[in-house]
Amino acid sequence: MKDVIHTYPEPKAILCDTPRIEQGSPTKISVDTVLGIPLEIEFIEHVGWSLEARYDLIGTGIARQGFTGVQEELSRVPLTLETNGDRVVIAAGDDSLTLSTTTGALSCQRGKATYWTSNGCPFSIHKDEVHILEDMLSIEQPSWNEPTPWRMVPTPFPTHMARFTYPAPQGAILGLPGQSGEFNRKGYRYDLYNTDQPNHIPSRLQMYQSWPILMHKDCTNSGWVGVFHDNPARTFVDLGDFYKDTVLFESVTNNTRVYILHAAELAGITNRFIRLLGKPVFPPAWAFGYQQCRYSYMSSDAVRSVSKKLREQDIPCDAMYFDIDYMDGYRVFTKNPNTFGDLARCIKDIAEDGFKSVCIIDPGVKVDADYPVYEELCREKAVIKDTEGKPFEIVCWPGKAILPDFFDARVRTLWATIQKKWLEEYPFDGLWNDMNEPSNFDGGREKTATAISSKGTFRELFNTYGSSMAASSAEGWRVTHPAKRGVIITRSGYPGVQKDAVIWHGDNSAWWEHIRLAIDTCISYSLCGAFYTGPDLPGFFGNPSDDMAVRSYQVGSFLPLYRGHSYKLNSSKEPYAYGAEATALIRDAIKLRYSLLTEWYSHFERCVREGHPPMEPLFTAEGAPQRDCFMLFDKFLVVGVTNRDERARAVWLPKGTWYRLGDTSTALQGGCWIIEEITLAKIPVFVRGGSIVVRNVPGKNVPETWKNQSTFEIYRDEKGEASGYLFKDDGISQADAHGERLLLSVTSGETSITRTPIAL
Repeated sequence: MKDVIHTYPEPKAILCDTPRIEQGSPTKISVDTVLGIPLEIEFIEHVGWSLEARYDLIGTGIARQGFTGVQEELSRVPLTLETNGDRVVIAAGDDSLTLSTTTGALSCQRGKATYWTSNGCPFSIHKDEVHILEDMLSIEQPSWNEPTPWRMVPTPFPTHMARFTYPAPQGAILGLPGQSGEFNRKGYRYDLYNTDQPNHIPSRLQMYQSWPILMHKDCTNSGWVGVFHDNPARTFVDLGDFYKDTVLFESVTNNTRVYILHAAELAGITNRFIRLLGKPVFPPAWAFGYQQCRYSYMSSDAVRSVSKKLREQDIPCDAMYFDIDYMDGYRVFTKNPNTFGDLARCIKDIAEDGFKSVCIIDPGVKVDADYPVYEELCREKAVIKDTEGKPFEIVCWPGKAILPDFFDARVRTLWATIQKKWLEEYPFDGLWNDMNEPSNFDGGREKTATAISSKGTFRELFNTYGSSMAASSAEGWRVTHPAKRGVIITRSGYPGVQKDAVIWHGDNSAWWEHIRLAIDTCISYSLCGAFYTGPDLPGFFGNPSDDMAVRSYQVGSFLPLYRGHSYKLNSSKEPYAYGAEATALIRDAIKLRYSLLTEWYSHFERCVREGHPPMEPLFTAEGAPQRDCFMLFDKFLVVGVTNRDERARAVWLPKGTWYRLGDTSTALQGGCWIIEEITLAKIPVFVRGGSIVVRNVPGKNVPETWKNQSTFEIYRDEKGEASGYLFKDDGISQADAHGERLLLSVTSGETSITRTPIAL
């Protein structure tokens, strides 16, 4: 143990002097290493470089992880080799990768400009396992030989420390959605290891998802680079904490597979990630309305009561959620016969008043020989096993439970079939996957990591369990409703999950700091290709003050998933549960969302179709991201208020003409800071000059809103012109390609709007 405490062991670089380079196919080049395994190099068309160190060929039990996106379906670009002294240049059209045969350094170029480079060999690994402490917080050696008094039983964990590293770039480092802490990740260390941990504080504890994706400026400080370290095992990302001025990915096992992307603009990186990982979900129209949840509404009558009161209080709402207490003893795909005996009737009743229904689905299946779901999973050998080959048991809400082996396609289909039977009897409009890290009250993720799946040890695949469950839920929805879009929500996930599900941020708190965290997290997911995400409003745990609740709902009206949710032991936090002034302002915030409903639906369709992030950070003239501010659809500049009693705010307006939302007559010139006065009544929102904004008259829900006559607000640019985009379909069919797409435009001096059909 003394050596473990004193040492943070450095692995060895894998590239040797004068490595042998072979072109095994027109699109793949292999570089020999000191381990006798290849470093495989490919260039994915319209994406970027793919580099994989095949440690699985060493023969020491290291696995090759599966692909999480659509990488295998994409075309590879033919490569050519050219040697010049100690430099080997691998060319893929205008792109090239240069390898130094003396230092092992790699660099990427487009044309003659280098956009990414390493110092020496970027790949390293321990061929044999080493052990480091679970709570290692530094690579410095402590001054004593014994563990500190508050940790009398140190817990080391095994790792090969498979690494990928390169020099830190200039400027901010963005990415790593699913982690708390600063929006600019630079200077800190992160532990990507999915967990049910609601204490989201600045110490950068994990939330529920692991996305080992970074974005930053390139070597010329003009374009952008995206890096995806595709390893679903536990991974540390160090951005200058242990190792100064360094970017380092370090996984406990599996191969090191890295994708390096380059684009002129930040949005171009998002586009490339979507090509690599898959197109994000385009939700049905109702999902852009407000949605109401609680853990838990304890009976069908409670659900009816809340939905009725929302209507009585003139608060638009489109969906009601059924949390775990609708189940019989927390058995998934069952109902509580006493409190939700009329579940099907309840779903029908609230549907008649314009509410969709969403139910929670957990992966933990209660150990109960008389429970058909448990019996079927065991009979079909469809569960995660322990090291003795028996069903691996966890403890969660139902008590002792087993986990379906969602890594297995056969099991995903089995679960989808069970889900189909459930939805045919209880016609919910959406499914909410919770506790799918997976959460384990008995030993946590460390114990779960010892389990065995059909694809290898759980430890190797840990961060993709939630994504695999989401894929199963999406399959079940498709076989139930092949022509209808639903909403599959997931708490846990990994890059690629956006193909199947949308993302909820998990159990936050009613803190001012968590309004800021919600903004940061939505932007980070948006940049990485997961477009529809959002937090609990006004915070799951705790009771907010009236002003904090107002600010939370105001910011939430400009985030994709707009949902109220709260803990059962807290006070009621529905929009009408506050004082008269706060309730009126929250109602105004929700109605503002509905007044922009056509903008949300139209531009979200465009973003999904074109691969453009709906939310982007706002950068100052110096290139720093401006906190609490973001661009929505590259059209609205939204300024979140995240401090109590804030009465003025410095806002950077980018170059061009800007207007305050709702005021088309007063133009503001950008390229400067302004001081914007703030009241509790609203948050500052600006519109880019040159925009046509469609405004709706809010109804009680999305369908009723769309029945009302819409109007157009024209925010002209310097030339007096403006344009907009309009998408119309039935709001729910999968066949959205049959929708109507219109370019809206108005010329200088004219007031009539021209509508030009857009052909795909």
